[in-house]
Amino acid sequence: MKKIIVFVLLLLLYGCQQKTEQIVDTNPEEYIDLNKVELENKTALISLVNLEIKHDVMKYKKEKGISESDLTGEFQGRALINEAGKIDKIYLLDGIQKDIDEFILSKIKNYNYLPAQIEGKPTKYKFDFRYKDTDYFVMAEEMPTPVGGISAIASKVVYPEIAKRAGIEGRVFVKALIDTNGNVIETEVIKGLGAGIDESAQNAVKASKFTPGKIDGKPVKVQVTVPLLFKLQ
Repeated sequence: MKKIIVFVLLLLLYGCQQKTEQIVDTNPEEYIDLNKVELENKTALISLVNLEIKHDVMKYKKEKGISESDLTGEFQGRALINEAGKIDKIYLLDGIQKDIDEFILSKIKNYNYLPAQIEGKPTKYKFDFRYKDTDYFVMAEEMPTPVGGISAIASKVVYPEIAKRAGIEGRVFVKALIDTNGNVIETEVIKGLGAGIDESAQNAVKASKFTPGKIDGKPVKVQVTVPLLFKLQ
């Protein structure tokens, strides 16, 4: 297998202004699987596509008067992108309902992608995208912020005695799911220090209130990462 030296990418979306490209027959095995490639910022780049889908579907539901409770299931698809950054083919892997599925596919066909490169040469690639109404956004036009700032969360932190005696210092990163009212629904330590510090950090985040994230001025559910510094005086 060739070593991937440069994988200049890719999923920067310019909107849906160009005409739909013709979808051609192709062999999916010829495409580099982006989902299996270790690439810095890959998750964020793929998230741009998922975010654009969610944004478009929100507008569609508003126009059609569709509520979240009217939709169940999950939309999943796969796109094959050629060397020029154009879509060769789209697969529907799983759908929600016909009108929503067709709408999402029509939008994805019109997104613009930058071509990927391996060893300086443009290459074909493929990636999976998804949409689910219950998902939390990882990006929003207005991200949630803790009421009172990060210092308000830090003030709720209890430094465990066992960690103090062991001289443990450092930063803990807590993932938090924030609902449309700014409440913390769930937390998870994605990088911790142990010795009771991780639990203390989680409890501080859980006890905090956030301003809700927003897209188009409408509150949405958003996933955020909260860094908390533990330092002995």
